Amino acid sequence: MLNGYLIGGIIVWLYALSVTNRTHLFAFYYWVGAIGAFLLTTFACHKYFVWFLASLVSRGAGVIGQLTHSFTAYPFPAALDIQTTFGSITLLVDYECSGIIETLAYLSLLIFFPIYTRRQKVALSIIGVFWIYFINICRLGLIGITVHYLNLRTLFWVHDVIGRIFFYIFTILLYYQVFTHSQLVSNLLGRSKLD
Repeated sequence: MLNGYLIGGIIVWLYALSVTNRTHLFAFYYWVGAIGAFLLTTFACHKYFVWFLASLVSRGAGVIGQLTHSFTAYPFPAALDIQTTFGSITLLVDYECSGIIETLAYLSLLIFFPIYTRRQKVALSIIGVFWIYFINICRLGLIGITVHYLNLRTLFWVHDVIGRIFFYIFTILLYYQVFTHSQLVSNLLGRSKLD
């Protein structure tokens, strides 16, 4: 729901975008636009899209659980029920595990990235959102399988260390391909829109 702070933030953000665009400060325009879009969409969409993404990720991870017979996924509330030799554990898929932070950060950076056309941005948005979703499903599947076959003591390591490293390595690969590689190729070919 839009409240006064959010509306005020949108007005200040649009004004800052207007000023940086009129003064031809393109780097500041990019960063003000990307950071503002991320913060505003995070605050505006937090309540509405977290449960949706968590449910989708839980359903996707449930496919891995069914194929390996290692855990059961529940979409509402988004959770994984992992059976171990010592009992069971329920892992809730919440704000942090839903991938909404990474998805909104990626989309915010891409919207204001000056290299691509609108059509390319739409295509890369779809590809990137599905990539982040797929990697998040694989991360949750890795957590479920590892805890099921090893034991409950591995939960901390596989969830907080190995799972995050896995997720962020593949997210950084996406960022490299979309942002860094395209910038390098554009500069090598002399077609940069930043000039």
